This record gives sequence, structure tokens and C-alpha cells, in this order.
Amino acid sequence: KGFDPNTYIRTKYRLEDKLLNSLFFINLDEPHYSDLQKNYYRCHKDAAAVKFLIGKSARAVAVPLAEKTVRQALKFEFTDIILQLGRILKTHYRIYAPHKEKANRYIELVNYYKKVLEYEIKAEDYREDIDSIYSPTRATQSSLVSKVVEYELTLKKILNKYSSYKLKLSYYLIAITRYRA
Repeated sequence: KGFDPNTYIRTKYRLEDKLLNSLFFINLDEPHYSDLQKNYYRCHKDAAAVKFLIGKSARAVAVPLAEKTVRQALKFEFTDIILQLGRILKTHYRIYAPHKEKANRYIELVNYYKKVLEYEIKAEDYREDIDSIYSPTRATQSSLVSKVVEYELTLKKILNKYSSYKLKLSYYLIAITRYRA
């Protein structure tokens, strides 16, 4: 019997599907995972579950899971999770189960973390800009140094009002570059 390309393609896609599904079966009890990593994977898995549950009209299960996951994401400053689930909870408490205090809490949370995300992206752009032009052989370029100083000062001002792990990380990586240059 000859080689059937259709069988190969079907098998390839089934294998890809199984591998993607196995991503959700990570054993987080393994010792090589830090608390940050464990919570990162748990929060992302739970956020995906919330979205699936909402899609299946299972709000009664989705909302408590979303609230628990937001509390965990706030502890570890996972901006993307806070925004995703905060938006779901804001809508839930405004429309599906009206509760003015909870709705206002999630409205404020979403508005704050929208700004945080905006600044995280800006800080990421700053780092990429610096990394794209930084080279140990060209490290003394005055334009690089002035750019690094400008970015560092801008992020320092932002950190006075908005804070997240990613923002702080970007700030310190840029500050380190200043002393490398």
C-alpha cells in the first residue's frame, strides 16, 4: 500500500491537538516551578476555564472562579488576567446580577489596569528599542545613553502612579543598561 498524504495530514493535526490539550495538564507540584510560575499557569488556566464557562452560559460557576482568579492575579500582578476577568466581572455585576458596589470595584480595577497595560507596553517598546541598538562595541554612543536616561526618567514618573511587576522589571532593566553603556 502506498503513502497516503491525507492520512499523514490527519495524523499530524490530531497529534498537534493532543499536544495542545496536554498543556492544560501541567503538574504544578513539581519542585522546579517557583510560586510565580505555579500561579502564572494556574491563573491562565482558570481564566481560560472562566471564558469557556461563560461561553457555555455557566455563570454560576464562572463568576466565583473569576473572582478567585482575580484575587490571585492581583497578588502576582498579572495585568492581562486582571483585565480579562475584570471585564467579565464588571459586565456580570452591571447586567446579569446587578450589584452596584461590586460593579464599581471592577470598573475601577479595569480602568486602572488598562493604564498599567498601556504603560507595560510602552516600557516593553522602550526595552526593545534599546536592545535593538545596544552593542558592547557601540555602548558609549551618546545617543544611546541619552535615550536610556530619557526612558528611565519617563518610567520612573510612571512608577510613581502605576505599578506592576512588568513595569518594574522593564524600569530596572533599562536602568541597568544605563550603567552598562
